Amino acid sequence: KGKGNAMIEPFQKIPAGATIALLDADGSYDPADVPRLLDTFFQAKKLYQKTEAAAFHGPLVLGNRFSAPEKGSFTATNRLGNSLLNLAASLLFAHKLSDTLTGLRVFPCSLARALGLKASNFEIETEMTLKALKAGVPVIEVPCRYTTRSGESKLRPLSDGARILRRILKERLG
Repeated sequence: KGKGNAMIEPFQKIPAGATIALLDADGSYDPADVPRLLDTFFQAKKLYQKTEAAAFHGPLVLGNRFSAPEKGSFTATNRLGNSLLNLAASLLFAHKLSDTLTGLRVFPCSLARALGLKASNFEIETEMTLKALKAGVPVIEVPCRYTTRSGESKLRPLSDGARILRRILKERLG
């Protein structure tokens, strides 16, 4: 059904009060980075709950793959595409974003439900990040390791990149 559908469906079955740590299953992310993202999440949640409205769900914490990628973990095409898409999102949303496409993230299940995510494919991460920004949710990036994936990628850089760019524009204009 696509990556987006695979992510969205469980959000309806996980308790709303749960905190979700999500990472792609292709072996490119180091699970040892998850505790650092969780620590950042809980520290930020405590900080922002003191200043935000009661409806605040919690922050969205992203693992920034560009902080320490293993040599060869990005193809030149993927690195360029990621950089251009992150630049477009940063400019259109007036928020410095280094890695909107990261598959390593921590967030409250209630946030995932509240955002009304619809993307069925690789643009799901971008949709989540940009909808969170539009909703006033703090988006925090934390360095993470990124290694060469195991297995073949289903990502089609040009067509999926175009779909992600359309999502960025839709979230800005829609």
